[in-house]
This record gives sequence, structure tokens and C-alpha cells, in this order.
Amino acid sequence: MAETAAIAPPPQPMAESATAAPPQPMAGNATTAAVVVVVPPPSPPDNTMTFLCLLIAIFLPPLGVFIKYNCEVEFWICLVLTFFGYFPGVIYAIWVIVKP
Repeated sequence: MAETAAIAPPPQPMAESATAAPPQPMAGNATTAAVVVVVPPPSPPDNTMTFLCLLIAIFLPPLGVFIKYNCEVEFWICLVLTFFGYFPGVIYAIWVIVKP
């Protein structure tokens, strides 16, 4: 059994009027559109990364600071303090990692 598909006729062009005027806004219902800008809130600090850096800083203080700050001045201070003594390096590493 052969099925036949209905073929729609091609759309006809609309007749353009030579005297067509652009649409005018309505006098009584003129409204202005308001633009709303949505700004996402700042992301909270990553508590998991802070916790892992603290655990690492207890055993290797410069490594915990390096993970958070790379080769910035905080890392070098922690490295020097750790060379002078283990506990000054740990105290400084914990302070630097926890500070905002």
C-alpha cells in the first residue's frame, strides 16, 4: 500500500504597499524595558584544598605553602624558617595557609 505525503504549496510573497508607514508606539501604553544584570556571588574558599595543604604542612611545611602559593615569597620564607628549625617552619606554614 503506497502512502502519499501531502505537499504544501510554496509560500506566496506578501504584497507590499507603497504607502505603508512604520508602526507607531501607542501613546497611552508607553513602557520602558529594564535591564537586569545578574552577578554570581564570589566562590567560597576551597576548604578541602586548605585542609590538604595543612596536613602536608605538618610534615613538610614548605611543600604545603608551595602548593598554595607556588614560588612566591611565602614559600621562600617558609623554606628558610624550616632550615632554621622545624617548628618555626610549621607555625609559619599553618599561619600562611589559613590566613585569608
